[in-house]
Amino acid sequence: MSYSRQKVLKALQGKGCRFLREGSRHTIFTSGEGNRVEVPRHLEIPRGTARNIARQARIEWHDFEKAIS
Repeated sequence: MSYSRQKVLKALQGKGCRFLREGSRHTIFTSGEGNRVEVPRHLEIPRGTARNIARQARIEWHDFEKAIS
């Protein structure tokens, strides 16, 4: 199962993460706690990668998965 990159980006912003910059291969966000969150530039984000993104942002997976499904 995979998720749309656009939905992942919108979910991060909806959960309080702010866009920081575009890297060479990733879009970088900062979480409300100051953690860096890196989202790869693929059209589809695999489930495991989405779980890691939620972990980096310190968002509960269950809540994050609802937002991106």
